[in-house]
Amino acid sequence: MQPLHQNHSLVPNNALRSLIHQWCESHSTTSDLFRSSTSPIDRPHILLLLDRIQKDPANVDALSKLKSKARESTKNSRAIVDAGAVTVLSGVLSAPYPQDARDPPDKAWLQPIEEAIAILAYLPASYNSRRALISPKPLRSISWILCMGSPPGMMSAIAVLDGLASDKGAQIAIGSTAGVIDGLVAILRRNGNQVLVNSSLRALLGICLPLRNRARAARTGAVAALVELLPDTSGGVAEHILIVLELLCGCAEGRAAIDDHALAIPAIVKKILRVSDSATANAVGILWAVCRDSGRSSAAMRERTGGLGLFGKLLLLLRRDVSPGTRHKVIDILDKVYNARMDLSSPPPPASL
Repeated sequence: MQPLHQNHSLVPNNALRSLIHQWCESHSTTSDLFRSSTSPIDRPHILLLLDRIQKDPANVDALSKLKSKARESTKNSRAIVDAGAVTVLSGVLSAPYPQDARDPPDKAWLQPIEEAIAILAYLPASYNSRRALISPKPLRSISWILCMGSPPGMMSAIAVLDGLASDKGAQIAIGSTAGVIDGLVAILRRNGNQVLVNSSLRALLGICLPLRNRARAARTGAVAALVELLPDTSGGVAEHILIVLELLCGCAEGRAAIDDHALAIPAIVKKILRVSDSATANAVGILWAVCRDSGRSSAAMRERTGGLGLFGKLLLLLRRDVSPGTRHKVIDILDKVYNARMDLSSPPPPASL
């Protein structure tokens, strides 16, 4: 590394700073690099902005200024919460729009909703603030942004949902809101923005913990979206997909959707022993759940997995230090698909890994 001499003055790299700032903006995040040079907002200023928003929920100028201040520092965001901003912003999300309440508003009316959600994404979540947002109208507005908002708006909506889905009651309320799961699945289907896809996967994982939400997700087409995304993924993304798929196997609709999808079993088998131990365990869990519930004959299931190396992979897993649960599932799959209880003292045949 080239040494810096004391008599050399340092020139700030404003171009690099600008690029970092643009990246943060596009990913709906921020950096202390931009927080240190700003002055904290005072309470009268916050109250003035909140009063303007309360009088006119569509006041984009006031919402934008409040968002800018919330983004500047953690201290600002806490001061905004303490001033009662969550209740006011919940009012923006609950405001009546010049259309039937069941229909999404046009793009002009989406803008204040998106600004309000962006502010909420910067604010620290608390139990009291969550209660104001876990109701039909605010959740409806969040679903609109998931389905029709800009990419930064979608990121903000997912961040708010992540903060809200902290207990089973909230997860059920979120999952039962029309458009929420649909919006998350649509993001997976588009598969254009990797940051959005990863965030959508994490949100689905949280929302699908209650059993009734798993059935909703399966009916919405989550299985097909996940299966079609799986072949081109690796590492943490593949792990998240397999975790969500195994969750969806907890309901009959999820197991049926996987069994019926032509690409599902091949895509899942290919990930065994290729991603991580946890991903392999999830993949085995999916196959076990589908095989156990499938009405297909052993011959039909063997035909589906022929040429994928599943038999050899399962035998290799029996020789590995896997959990008792995974070992039990492997033996069950061997029995169900191959009508075989294997002699574990014999060497396994080679597998196409």
